[in-house]
Amino acid sequence: MTEERKGTTVPYIFILSVAYFVAGITLLIVSAQSKYIPVHASFVGLLNIISSCGVHIKKKWMFYTLISVSLISLVFGSTALAAMILTFNHDLISVLVLTGFVAYILLSITLLAYAIVERNKFT
Repeated sequence: MTEERKGTTVPYIFILSVAYFVAGITLLIVSAQSKYIPVHASFVGLLNIISSCGVHIKKKWMFYTLISVSLISLVFGSTALAAMILTFNHDLISVLVLTGFVAYILLSITLLAYAIVERNKFT
C-alpha cells in the first residue's frame, strides 16, 4: 500500500469512499423509484453519502458518525440479505441483488474496521 502524505488520501480508502457514496446514491434512487421501499432505506442512503465524505474530512465527529453509520448499515444489509434469502428465486436478478447486498455488508465491515484502526487520525 502507499503511504499517506499530508493532504492526500490513500488510493484504496478513496475507492472505498466512492463505493460507499455509490451505495448511498443507489439506495436513494431505488427508494425514490419504488413505492414499497421503507423510508429508512433513504435515510441509510443519505447517511452513507455523509460518511463517504467524512472519510476525507477526518474530523473527530466524523469518526463517531462513521462508526454509527457502519453499524446501522450492517444491521440494514444483514436484515435485507436475510429477507432476500428467504424469498430467493433462481433468476439472474435475484442473484445480482444478493451479490450486491453481500458486497454492501463487506463494504460496511471494511469501513468500520478502517474507522476503528485509524481513529487517531481523526482530529
